[in-house]
Amino acid sequence: MVIVLKRAMLVMGVAVSCSAVAQRSTPVSQAEVDAITRDAILIDTHDDVPSLTVDGYDIAKPNTKGMTDLPRMRGYLGAEFFAVFVDAEYVKGNHSANRTLQMIDTVRTDVIANHPNDFLFATTADEIERAAEIIARVWRRVRAAEPLIAAISARADGIAEASR
Repeated sequence: MVIVLKRAMLVMGVAVSCSAVAQRSTPVSQAEVDAITRDAILIDTHDDVPSLTVDGYDIAKPNTKGMTDLPRMRGYLGAEFFAVFVDAEYVKGNHSANRTLQMIDTVRTDVIANHPNDFLFATTADEIERAAEIIARVWRRVRAAEPLIAAISARADGIAEASR
């Protein structure tokens, strides 16, 4: 299953030789991470969070047990592959097929249907391409509005400063 976050997406193959990567003497700042992740497409190819959502975990709330929650995904993650993993314990008593359907259902309902402004469901290459086209159009509009947003923000800052 592929879940595409509503964000501009391009798929590119890039080969980088490990020997060509320069060593850095200073730590990477959060601002650098933010800049890279705004422009790059980050794809997480394996996420086990359906194992939590199937038992009632709300992906919209900060997750203290794991690494996945919607607040941390927003603005950074371009696509997510949710894993539908069924533990061996479900084989006993022949419950594995039922658990598989529960896992698929939690992705479709607890994640996607509950957060339609954040996720698109895609299971084929055509659906991923269609989602990428929709998302790219949205991001073009957002980028076009950035100068206006910056001007409004600067004006609001000026008003706030004048009122102090």
